[in-house]
Order: sequence, then structure tokens, then C-alpha cells
Amino acid sequence: MKRSEQRGWTGRPGPGRPANRRAAASRSGQALVELAAALVVVVVLVAALIQIGRLSQAHLQALNDARERAGSFAASRTGGSDPPDPVLIANWQAGPDRRAYSRDDTYTRASAGALRIAIAEPARPADLSRYVAANPLTRMYAGDPLDTFGLVHGAAASRPVPLLPAARHLFYDAESITMEADVWMVRLEDVY
Repeated sequence: MKRSEQRGWTGRPGPGRPANRRAAASRSGQALVELAAALVVVVVLVAALIQIGRLSQAHLQALNDARERAGSFAASRTGGSDPPDPVLIANWQAGPDRRAYSRDDTYTRASAGALRIAIAEPARPADLSRYVAANPLTRMYAGDPLDTFGLVHGAAASRPVPLLPAARHLFYDAESITMEADVWMVRLEDVY
């Protein structure tokens, strides 16, 4: 007698055959469940990559627009800026979402006087003006630091970028995101 016949397997339908069919069907069902789970993960990853690509494109467009605006202000003879006065920040507190530097945060405004004290006063501008009459530190101590540094500002915002449903439900609960960009440049008036 052969070994397979001793175990009850003869290759013909019999008592051992149906159990093997159930095991094979169970294995193929398990493979189908694993495939479905893997497809969900792949779809989420593809959606995230598409969303990141859209947001990156919108951010670059806003940044280029802000650079263009600041560049036109920097090159113009009359100057200009978006908006004319920057917010000088002394301290920053995270808001309810506990993320630093987001829209719900609060900050303590600093004054141009504090900037003058921190930068210009240690250089003793009164003494410095005796040696170098038209030095930038004396002008900064007497006037507005932005005029001294010759800074201009360009700001721009992208069109709202709609979020894919998968990204909306998994990552960020909003219909769309608007990317914003701020660019500061030095006035080029004296370069020409």
C-alpha cells in the first residue's frame, strides 16, 4: 500500500477531498481580503500624493506672485509695499490647536523702538555719527528701521485648492485650502 493511501488520499473523490477544497477556498478568500486592504492603503497614498502636488503647485504660484509684486516695488523709484507696515513680533503663543505659527495663535507686538534699542543703541549712534556722518545705524536710531534697511513687501494668495474627499476626511477637515506667501526684498533704488 502507498503512503498516500495510508493517509486516506487516493486522488479520487473521497472522505479527504472535500476538506482540502474548503481549505483552498478559505485561502483564496483570505487573499481577497488582503488584496482589498492593500488597495485601500494604495488609494489613500495616491490621493495624498495628488493632494500634496496640488498644494505645492498653489504655494509656488503664490510665492512667485509675491516675489513679482515685491520685485516691482523694489525696482520702482517711488517704492511701495503690501501692506506698508510690517508686524514686528516680540513673542508668540500657540492657539487652541496647539500648533505653533498657525492662524489661531496670538502674538505680542514689538515696536520699532525696541528694534532700535536692541540693534542701534549698543553701537552708540551719537558717538558713531561724529566719526561717520551718514551711517545707517544713526539713521535707524533716528527714524524707521524699514526705511533704513530699504525693505519692501510683496504679498499674494493662491486660489482656493479643493481638497480630495480622502484628504478631507483623513487629514484636514476643510473644503479647500488657500496658500499665502509673503516676500520681503531690499529696495534697489540705489543699485542702478
